[in-house]
Amino acid sequence: MVIGAAHVAGHAGGGLRATTPARLFLVASLLAGLGYLALFPPLAVADEPVHLFRAYTVATGRLLPEKVGQRVGAPVPVSLQRVEPELGVGPALLLEPDRKLDADALRAALHWPLDPGRTAFADFPNAAQYPAVVHLPQAVGIGIGRLLGLGPLWLVYLGRLSNLVTATLLTWCAIRITPLGGWCFCWLALSPMAVSSRGSLSPDALTNAAALLFLAEVARLIWSEAPPTARDPLRIGGAAVLLCLTKLPYCLLLLALLAVPRQRLELGRRLGAWLGAAAATLAALGFTVWTARTYGRVLVAWFGIDQDRQIHGILVHPLHFLVVVGRHYWRFAARYTSQAAGRQLGWLDVQVPAVWAAVYLLVMVAVLLLAGSPRVVVHLRQRLLFVGIVVAVLVVVAASQYVVWTPVGADDVRGLQGRYFLPVAPLLVLALHRRPASELPPRAVAATLAFACLLLTAASWAAMLRRYY
Repeated sequence: MVIGAAHVAGHAGGGLRATTPARLFLVASLLAGLGYLALFPPLAVADEPVHLFRAYTVATGRLLPEKVGQRVGAPVPVSLQRVEPELGVGPALLLEPDRKLDADALRAALHWPLDPGRTAFADFPNAAQYPAVVHLPQAVGIGIGRLLGLGPLWLVYLGRLSNLVTATLLTWCAIRITPLGGWCFCWLALSPMAVSSRGSLSPDALTNAAALLFLAEVARLIWSEAPPTARDPLRIGGAAVLLCLTKLPYCLLLLALLAVPRQRLELGRRLGAWLGAAAATLAALGFTVWTARTYGRVLVAWFGIDQDRQIHGILVHPLHFLVVVGRHYWRFAARYTSQAAGRQLGWLDVQVPAVWAAVYLLVMVAVLLLAGSPRVVVHLRQRLLFVGIVVAVLVVVAASQYVVWTPVGADDVRGLQGRYFLPVAPLLVLALHRRPASELPPRAVAATLAFACLLLTAASWAAMLRRYY
């Protein structure tokens, strides 16, 4: 009887440890995300105008953009295209730092009719270079708004809401299933940059969630105390397919599967299932490559970038390119880290006081040092593999911006932002996992993180109010 009671208590404690960070994240993400959703003026987050157009076309069933000469986009209602110029939002906010939102104009715009029959061609090459999956969450909300006969501004807010809910639920699943790094994953996903992305039309929301979900599935397969099951190939394959249908550079995270011990895969019994998962993953990866090549060329042509010469230069002089990338990261590491922590939001025009980015990073360091799992051992080989993948992703992300945004002959990389590194941050958490001598009480950690999240969110909201209102 004593043994049985201890067994039940152990399972209860394990359940509490597993679910507490997930519950904290779920509540905090939804509440904070709703605030960002409401406080950001329409199309006031980076590239939101083009993501609105692409999500609208996906909502109408057009999964592939149209190519018309050197243009990529699709016909969308003229009313959607009115939002940016008539409200003075979008890039106009970035170009005019003193511009404030006209509240009267916003209230009037809420009554605009959609008029879906009156359309004009809208260009969105930078949104077209990704598969339609990254715009599917936003499209669900926009589709509901269309069915209800709502106007263009309501479609923006419903698209944001659907994006917030979808990315939050996927991230919640990831935090719930991971056997280690749950508190760190929770805190990563609660950074003001991550939460504000979920409360917008940005495809970064699904990209971040897909990366975290895949890495959590890999961690579960490696370190879970439960034996492998027949569903493992399906779960890993599904997460891998979703990851591959987001942004191309993060497909390198698939290499984390090399850390899985061979006996955990049970290839002798489940080889067919694993081959099926691999085939589906390769198909998704191939489609994403085709999409980037087909529509990405139009984007670089717009800005006069010679993509082929840039790629040729990287292949012919790889060491020179690596030196350029290394020098760039050395110079701007602090900037990108603070951006990822939420120092700058929106079109990077919302300036949150630097002290709050420092607070966020200090809490992350504390969680890494104190809130690990004493029962999980990460071997040196796995740590080195994870660090190597992180470095590879950093190089490939830089290469993508070098090819798309950097003129030929430039001795630097242009176009990088801190938010691009959020999908790879969970892998760095796994690489740096530390086994503390004892486990902290879950409720105490949750209360501390909840309080810190409240302070950071309040500071971010205050900065948004100062900037826009």
